[in-house]
Amino acid sequence: LPHTRFQNRVAQALTREIVAHWPQGRALRVLEVGAGTGATAAALLPLLPPERTRYCFSDVSASPFPRAQSRLASYDFVDYRTFDLAQDPAAQGFTPHSFDLVVATHSLHTAPDLAEALRNVATLLAPGGHLLATEAHDPQLLLPYFGFLDSFYGNTDTELRPRSALLSRGAWPDLLRDCGYDDVLQTGHDTGPASGGFSVLLAAAPSRPPAGKPVREPLPADAASVLVACETAAERELGDDVAALVDQAGGTAQVTEMTTRAGAWSDALSRTPAASGPERRAVVLVLGEVTDHAPEALTALACQRAQAVRALTTAVGADRGTPPELWVVARPCGTMPSPVDPQELDAALWGLTRSLGNEVPGMTVRRVALERTVDTPGDARRLAQELLRPTGEDEVLLTAADRFVPRERHRPVSGSADGTGPYTLKVHNPGLSYRLAWQRRGMPRPGPGQVLLDVRAAALNYRDVMQSVGLLPAEAIEGTSSAEGCGLECAGVVVACGEGVTHLSPGDRVAGLAPASLASHAVTEAHAVWPLPDHMTFAAAATMPVAFATVQHSLERLARVRPGETVLVHGAAGGVGLAAIQYAHAHGAHVIATAGSGLKRDLLRGMGVRHVLDSRTLDFAVQVREITEGQGVDVVLNSLAGEALTRSLELLRPGGRFIELGKRDIYENKPLSLRPFRNNIAFFGFDLTQVLEDEKRARACLSGVGENTEANRYQPLLHTVYPAARVDEVFRLMQHSRHVGKIVVAFDPLDEPPLVEPAPSPAPLNGEGTYMVTGGTSGFGAATARWLADLGARHVALVSRRGLQAPEAEATEAALRGRGVTVTVHEADVTQPDRMRDIAARIDATGHPLRGVVHCAMHLDDAPLAELDEDRMTAVMAPKITGAAVLDLLLRDRDCDLFLMYSSAAATIGNLHQTAYVAANLYLEALVRRRRREGRAGLALAWGAIGDTGYVARNHMGQALASVGLEPLAAREALTAAAPLLATDAEVAGILRCNWGRTAKTLVTSMSTPRLSGLVPESTDTGFDREELASTLAQMPTEEAVDRVTGILAGVLADILRMDRDQLDPHRRLDVYGLDSLMATELLVTVNERFGVDIPPMELLRSSTGTLADIARTLYLRLAPRLAEHPAPDAAIPHQPDSPDVARPATHPALPLNSPAPHPSW
Repeated sequence: LPHTRFQNRVAQALTREIVAHWPQGRALRVLEVGAGTGATAAALLPLLPPERTRYCFSDVSASPFPRAQSRLASYDFVDYRTFDLAQDPAAQGFTPHSFDLVVATHSLHTAPDLAEALRNVATLLAPGGHLLATEAHDPQLLLPYFGFLDSFYGNTDTELRPRSALLSRGAWPDLLRDCGYDDVLQTGHDTGPASGGFSVLLAAAPSRPPAGKPVREPLPADAASVLVACETAAERELGDDVAALVDQAGGTAQVTEMTTRAGAWSDALSRTPAASGPERRAVVLVLGEVTDHAPEALTALACQRAQAVRALTTAVGADRGTPPELWVVARPCGTMPSPVDPQELDAALWGLTRSLGNEVPGMTVRRVALERTVDTPGDARRLAQELLRPTGEDEVLLTAADRFVPRERHRPVSGSADGTGPYTLKVHNPGLSYRLAWQRRGMPRPGPGQVLLDVRAAALNYRDVMQSVGLLPAEAIEGTSSAEGCGLECAGVVVACGEGVTHLSPGDRVAGLAPASLASHAVTEAHAVWPLPDHMTFAAAATMPVAFATVQHSLERLARVRPGETVLVHGAAGGVGLAAIQYAHAHGAHVIATAGSGLKRDLLRGMGVRHVLDSRTLDFAVQVREITEGQGVDVVLNSLAGEALTRSLELLRPGGRFIELGKRDIYENKPLSLRPFRNNIAFFGFDLTQVLEDEKRARACLSGVGENTEANRYQPLLHTVYPAARVDEVFRLMQHSRHVGKIVVAFDPLDEPPLVEPAPSPAPLNGEGTYMVTGGTSGFGAATARWLADLGARHVALVSRRGLQAPEAEATEAALRGRGVTVTVHEADVTQPDRMRDIAARIDATGHPLRGVVHCAMHLDDAPLAELDEDRMTAVMAPKITGAAVLDLLLRDRDCDLFLMYSSAAATIGNLHQTAYVAANLYLEALVRRRRREGRAGLALAWGAIGDTGYVARNHMGQALASVGLEPLAAREALTAAAPLLATDAEVAGILRCNWGRTAKTLVTSMSTPRLSGLVPESTDTGFDREELASTLAQMPTEEAVDRVTGILAGVLADILRMDRDQLDPHRRLDVYGLDSLMATELLVTVNERFGVDIPPMELLRSSTGTLADIARTLYLRLAPRLAEHPAPDAAIPHQPDSPDVARPATHPALPLNSPAPHPSW
């Protein structure tokens, strides 16, 4: 509605101001009350910083949550809770003063006592927090929408609100002040068009004036024994203050220096008194400030710190007691976003201890990034609070104002929410886990006989959904308009005309058929569109092209419907069905209609259809015979499959015509009963896309639609309009047949803008510059060099310690030269600054200056930390840490467009026996984040296992890695997934194929932390591997096994129907739940994926009038011959996607490494 759009824009403007002035190191806590369908949340969420926002979406009941969760799925910082304005917030589990902003859109007035509701909200606001509310004042404006609800008249404060639940505009400011709010602002005026009967209000909670010294939260009582080890003398003040606070809390603490000698650690631990009461010991390592930033000094310090931890673990191991907790206190170091510049070297020890936690499972390891201030006692208190009140978090960021924790989650591709510029709808990973995204593209151009449209509205069709879920075979897509993208019909404005187009001009309002029209702009043949009547809206016009073109051709040209004939229209509440009813009535024909739900059948009756039947059962056949007194019908317009098709065919009277619009039986090559054809009947299979390929037939069909539209013989169909930003919701709605009529996607600039992803193709590299690849003469480095050539590099420098002596160097050089690339090979150690400067100077002298680098150099030495002495540690760390620091300095003052560091997924999960390697890689990621903070180029790619070249291939490790869940990728597959990331703002991205359930069994410690647990699928019945499920069922009695299969199917069907699993009764007929043919096919696809069993659709259709238990028994019988072949499983391993994962860390978020690629997300 226009007024809600205006109010949302005002709310957005106010929210922008709040965000702009919000302290960077402080979390922004937002509560929306009465959030409903999520329209306001959708408008505000793009404005909020995701790394430091918690958004609580609340309503009086949980019923709106599933729909809102679908709509807001791309925002992973949203929580969902029930909240009743009329009840005490504390009694509902809400902490007083715990929100900085409370948003209430047309919800405050629903409370029985408005003043009480406002006081309840005030208790939730932190000092200085704000209430942002929109409210209506004129009851007449809301009566059509809410006048039937009891809450509209159910207020008990009749002295304040005597006539309705709405409060007059002028009364709001005074009421807010009476309830304790300050600084009340209100939009609009008491009268005039600017008010419109609505206003937006902003009011502040009072700030508490300081009374003497600030009251500090008391330290929790804890009888811990704590050893604080400071790396430098400068950290001693902080260490002493922390120790004093531990003593105050009832514990004991000692302060010592951080040492690389195990004996010194043993002495220090022995001097720390044992804890009284429940035993809890902790060693706290306080890292100092890095003062020497020379590349070689960075590796030396990283190794020294690693040796200190190695010595500590040696001393702890000799103690034979319960290992103490290990706390690493660093400065913010780039492992998480922070408000201050990172000290990236601290990330190395941060990473080392990630691996150590898996290596020494008896030792609890925690890491704290502490933002330092001038108030050292205050810093110590924040640290002591964390130390004395430990949680399950293994990583924490303590800013000067708040506390943050990371979460590694899948995060969709980042996009801008401006909704401007040309973009189109892309379907990634077609199938049951498909993902929709608006994607930027170049402005299309019309060819001869074509026009370019500025699309204002586009209608959705079942074909779009079936293509997205992977239910259309290739033959139904290839060579048709579907191959170009989603969408076939739209309305909009002509922007440009191609050569030869004379009957249309730019600025004309038109509607028609256009391939890939779910887009901001679309190109189509000029004869496929027609002018719109002035009175018709774009949304209304978009409902007509496909439906009426289908009806025009099928009922007029093929069936030749005549007055007095009877037409059976299946699925009559859909777009084509409603158009067919219009056509039949206009031509004097009788209509018998079917629909799949009571609501849809009631709608058809309300439209004047006398005979309306249920399409979800086969009883319609008997009922049609009764209605026609045994004569049958003249025409069937069919969209049903299986047995329903056969029954419909048998209803034709002699000379009848059957128009088949459905595709499933056709593409599955199902047999057709021929006996009905003895009555001279005709059967037509109809596909509109094929009609449109014949220009002569297309012109005849579409001109008829345009003429009938202009003459008002065809009227727009019943429809529901959604903004483009809610396209996910639109597809799910149609997928589950919850709509009536047509669904229209509107591209209205007044709506919330959609998130638009960047185009996937990377910007080509500069052909005049030179790109260096360290470690580029063999393995994955050599593959990377060839990849750079694919991206447009014409000059490449390969650097390695062996130069041309490397085994693959000559072949790599020859391959690149064969592609016209100028190649130079340099024998050099990337850790030597002088040598690298010399190489850069030589490159510059060629006239093709150094413009970028890919740092692939590495050295692996997998061993427990206890076995890694300083030399071995340096050998692993130096190529990455010193090498990257050298390259950072080398390119710091250059025009650099590529600074690509090769990290490893091991840095995220903390691989066993790779402490040094994990440390070095996490440093690379932190370095990239520091460069990006400085405005420089930088991207770190955290690779999984690369199986066909490099270290894993040379050492034949692929099978061993796969056994722990890290399944190798081919180099080309991995690099193809990486290419689009170069054109984005990604800082760190992971590319791997991982069975997270299996990995969690190996890396138990790290994968069970809150930071990573979101990557591991829940251990439910639907999470079994196919093979492990079969072997599990093989060990069960038959009835128990059938029950297990029933439970799995119940979870699958609940997802398809979008119901709570507990609401499904396995012994109730499935047709009662509204299972239509699209849902049934989706169930078939899922059954095949989960169980490896094909059930014929006819068999499922018969079962769909039975029960879930019937399908489970059928499935079990088909599984039975295979069950005995499988041994009993060791454990349940959740099924994982087979495509490479691409991801990026977020803030509270982080490395979402389980995205369903092949399309990368980060």
